[in-house]
Amino acid sequence: MAEKPTIESLTDKIRNIPTLPAVLGELSRRLEDPKTSSDELAQVIQKDQSISSKVLKLVNSPFYGYAGKIHSISQGIMILGFNAVKNLVLSTSVFEAFRGVKSGDGFRIEDLWIHSAATSACAKVLAETTRKADPDEAFVTGLLHDIGKVVLWSTEPEFFKAAVTLSMNRHLPFGDLLQQILGFRDEDVGALLAEKWKFPPSLREAIRWRERPGQAGDQQGLASILQAANLLSCATGFHDLPSTPLGAPNTEEWKALGLSEDQALRNWIESSRPRMDMAKSFLEMLN
Repeated sequence: MAEKPTIESLTDKIRNIPTLPAVLGELSRRLEDPKTSSDELAQVIQKDQSISSKVLKLVNSPFYGYAGKIHSISQGIMILGFNAVKNLVLSTSVFEAFRGVKSGDGFRIEDLWIHSAATSACAKVLAETTRKADPDEAFVTGLLHDIGKVVLWSTEPEFFKAAVTLSMNRHLPFGDLLQQILGFRDEDVGALLAEKWKFPPSLREAIRWRERPGQAGDQQGLASILQAANLLSCATGFHDLPSTPLGAPNTEEWKALGLSEDQALRNWIESSRPRMDMAKSFLEMLN
């Protein structure tokens, strides 16, 4: 196997990954002030023309049901809400930061992003139906939950390829394989990057505890939704690493989300599939 990375070596490499645009930090600060108006937030977003044009394109997508009806960032904020637009800015910024990442032997970055889009759709539906998390927050967490894998692939491609092969040969989910040989998981790497990029604590902790939602504290609801959405999107055909096995769902978390009965699960997957397909078009507009 290629030389094993350590959490310290990955932390050093993460420091070299570009920061997110300043507009995101300013947007977060403005959102903390209850007196901030939609016009003021729009002015912040419009400082970055690339981001503002993409956000306007996204709010007019079929995903939100306002195709061609929203003509300004300010109007988009008023219709969709402050946090929904902030999450759009965050998603757009992250995809811009990783735009140069290419596929290679043993890994297709396109599979990961499509899986992420499907997971985001699943997470939003679960949040809407269970009311255990904010749907817009669940959506963006689903979209960004696999950034740890992108970091590993970008910084340690030889090790990543070897780990995928070992995961397949040992019949271990990828994260479990990393835990076994490294002592940490890809979601721990994602949480490191989320911390560097100053993600909201709720997103960062849900990413960190995706496979261990019982340890997520106040974010257990969001983390359990993310775990279920990740598994369901894979099982429905949107797998980020198709050659590696899936983990088993946590029985108690699964039951709490209303997914423990076979018929209920089949009904849920059938009703969610159109949302997953729609999320793929959302992803295409981010790129």
